[in-house]
Amino acid sequence: MAIPVRLVKDLIEFSDTIPDLQGIGLKVFSYGKIKNIYWWGKGIIKSVEIVQYRNLEDYFNEGSGDPVSRSFGRTNLPAEIEFFINQKEEFPALFVK
Repeated sequence: MAIPVRLVKDLIEFSDTIPDLQGIGLKVFSYGKIKNIYWWGKGIIKSVEIVQYRNLEDYFNEGSGDPVSRSFGRTNLPAEIEFFINQKEEFPALFVK
């Protein structure tokens, strides 16, 4: 199966939008791991908590990377993250232990 996103070692690269003053938003790429998944019921995601690493150089050299937790609701969950939730057994390194 082809992976629809890029993996950077053990991190998921996903697109993200940073709000700007004009209300348009700037599209950037973020890197992180899946921390927690909250469900409404069987197969219906309520929200997902991601640990996002803001400094990749520190992450790869020291293991820290200035992590920050972010939550995504069902309506703004990046498709890349949802793909890996469904592939947890194949990619266990992409989840925080």
